[in-house]
Amino acid sequence: MSYTTSLELTRNITEYRRILEDVVDLHVHLAPDVAERSNDDIEFARVAEKVGYKAFLIKNHNLITADRAWIVSKLFERIKVFGGIVLNSYVGGLNPEAVETAILLGAKQVWMPTLNAANHINYFGEAALPTLKRVKELKSKRARKIKISIFDENGKILEEVKEILELIAEADIILGTGHLSLAEIFELVKEARRAGVRKILVTHPEFKATKIPLEDQVKLADMGAYMEHCAVAGYEPRELAEN
Repeated sequence: MSYTTSLELTRNITEYRRILEDVVDLHVHLAPDVAERSNDDIEFARVAEKVGYKAFLIKNHNLITADRAWIVSKLFERIKVFGGIVLNSYVGGLNPEAVETAILLGAKQVWMPTLNAANHINYFGEAALPTLKRVKELKSKRARKIKISIFDENGKILEEVKEILELIAEADIILGTGHLSLAEIFELVKEARRAGVRKILVTHPEFKATKIPLEDQVKLADMGAYMEHCAVAGYEPRELAEN
């Protein structure tokens, strides 16, 4: 969602509530973060509660967010706050132990690699985004060079990915496809279904690095996946119109 000042919120509260009543937002980037963010957890929760949100899920490319989500939930009675884990190099990449830990902390979504996805780095040239200036300024260059694929050298799904999918299925939480390539996403969805994962969310399919054609989005939906169309992600009007 787009953020607003307290004065603007007061003036437009009825209209905001009409649009956002009972919304569950599954993709919210908030401070504290390595990247600069418009709002922190508390600020966003306060506004979201006022406009009628039912729940939201905090995403962070670097850290588990389930623990901080639990704390925020204790402060607000009328809104639920959840977290998850993104499997970038900062948590060990495709790390079943990190996934299990996140689940024990209450994670509701596990994303495949984003900034460290091989597909992402091949597109942008590094493990960052043009808009994430502070990420690009990290003193350590190591993470920005690590490319992660869910495939082995023979193009098969890695065993650790299968183990992660089993953990997701057992916990009955959401699998997010991250910034993987189209070929990886198709194989991931197939393997996830075999593992018993019921909730599969294709992460912003219109994003520049993933850019999934509409016909492939339909195929993925037919396979049991949902498309996560993010309303605010820095897209050009033409890109939104095409998707």
